Amino acid sequence: MGNARSALQRNSAKGKRETEPTKAMSASSGSVPGSAYSGAKATQSRIIGGREFHTEEKSVYVLAKDDEEKDRLHEQHFLIKETFGNLLQPQILEPIFDNSIDVYDVGCGPGSWILDMATEYPHVQFFGTDIADTFPESIYPKNCHFSLGNVLEVNPFGKTFDFIQMRYFAVALRENEWDDAFVSMYNQLKPGGYFQSLEPSILMNTSNTDLNEIISAFTKLLAAKGQDYDIGPKIVGKMKAAGFEVIHENKLESPIGWGNKISTRGAEDMRMLYLSIAPFLASLLNIDVEECTAKINRAVDSMGPTKTTVNLWSFLARKPLEAPASSSAV
Repeated sequence: MGNARSALQRNSAKGKRETEPTKAMSASSGSVPGSAYSGAKATQSRIIGGREFHTEEKSVYVLAKDDEEKDRLHEQHFLIKETFGNLLQPQILEPIFDNSIDVYDVGCGPGSWILDMATEYPHVQFFGTDIADTFPESIYPKNCHFSLGNVLEVNPFGKTFDFIQMRYFAVALRENEWDDAFVSMYNQLKPGGYFQSLEPSILMNTSNTDLNEIISAFTKLLAAKGQDYDIGPKIVGKMKAAGFEVIHENKLESPIGWGNKISTRGAEDMRMLYLSIAPFLASLLNIDVEECTAKINRAVDSMGPTKTTVNLWSFLARKPLEAPASSSAV
């Protein structure tokens, strides 16, 4: 893991971004960017509270796109890997990855999963898209391919795939876009191909007042943008409606901040996430950013003592071998 982590960190080197200075925002006007294919052009940015956000008007994605966020996403990848592995149900998937297949990671962010997998499977071609140009632009293995792209649209590579991964879209899609997203993935998967999806709940199981207030503000921010902050329990039905055969589904109640290595790193990941959107949360809580920052730090520090947990959902599905090449909208 050390070598892979070093390679990922090298790829998070800071690049030039076009930015538009912006003062802190109201949560309602704070249309922090999101999920639409932007062609070959670099995505535009704006600065809020010292953090860089993309400005894609069609999107509702609420998190930052700067180097600090890339580092958080790289670390998040290794947390996911230690919890679930890179492949769900490896007894099914590892033999498939022994072949020269085409793999698509939609919403790949800085490319963490692809870069990790590409070294382990040099004979596999990995393709990644994201709505923001946060992925590596020059230094990456020969079997990696990156482009701007959108889960709701046909991939820019003109391909269908043997395996598709779609994970952590809870803050990227509107509630009414999930069905279309799964149909889109179904249509871009070869018959007999596999589809892997992982989603966390934005909600947490906690008794701490500060943390509950932060979570409440976060859910209001998402709801104002038409997003479903607890999509996990509904995913199986949406997959089946798109035509998938669901092979594996699991809900994991994961400790966060309890003191062991993974839960401690998970709490720090949430601290970084909340702090990145502190101006939006502060507006919804009717407090200033400095007070919101202190509240976030108290909330995260409380996770261990209050035995906080978060629900993580994982799914593996298959496109039937005899299925039609494409599915119509559900």
